[in-house]
Amino acid sequence: MADLEARAKRVLSPVLGHYTWLPVARGEGSWLVTDTGRRVLDLTSGIAVTPIGHAHPKVVAAIREQAEKLSHICAGVALYEPNVALAEALVKVAPSGLDTVFFGNSGAEAIEGSIKLARQVTRRSAVIVFRGGFHGRSTGAMAVTTSKAGYRRGYGSLLPDVYMAPFPYPLACPIQPEHDAEACAQHGLAELDVLLEHQVPAEHVAAILIEPVLG
Repeated sequence: MADLEARAKRVLSPVLGHYTWLPVARGEGSWLVTDTGRRVLDLTSGIAVTPIGHAHPKVVAAIREQAEKLSHICAGVALYEPNVALAEALVKVAPSGLDTVFFGNSGAEAIEGSIKLARQVTRRSAVIVFRGGFHGRSTGAMAVTTSKAGYRRGYGSLLPDVYMAPFPYPLACPIQPEHDAEACAQHGLAELDVLLEHQVPAEHVAAILIEPVLG
């Protein structure tokens, strides 16, 4: 893998940035392993999608078992037992009222679908987001992402009717006393009231997107 970085730079689009050029050959639990045997602790959990670790034996066995039956499904064409069974399992542990499931491929797709659902059901168009949130890089998700301007650079107009409110984060709240969670929360609610009074009427709001841990 000595020349893997050079090869990657020749053929992979530069649109996706890289935090490192670590050449990973495999994973074992919480560890990434290079082709030279160097072990690196994976603190990203595969960007939060592998919290039970890399190459977990039960996951590997389940993937192998399913691949031997079907390696692809098209949920809009036919019914598949694992698809329905997973939806049933999710409904059982979801909060009351969340009784149907839509499967997506990514967080950005989930955000896009959520915005479409909210606008379709409410017949309203406005979406309120919080400053500092990351929701994805697709056009709709990018419009509600405010973690840094670089994600928007060079793309022109995005999804309309998106409004931004300050996130009540005590460690970076602009009010005194410093780091007071309750005071910061009250400040956030007051700013939300200001937004609804001066920028977008409450009856126009289809959804408020909240990222509990800003992205």
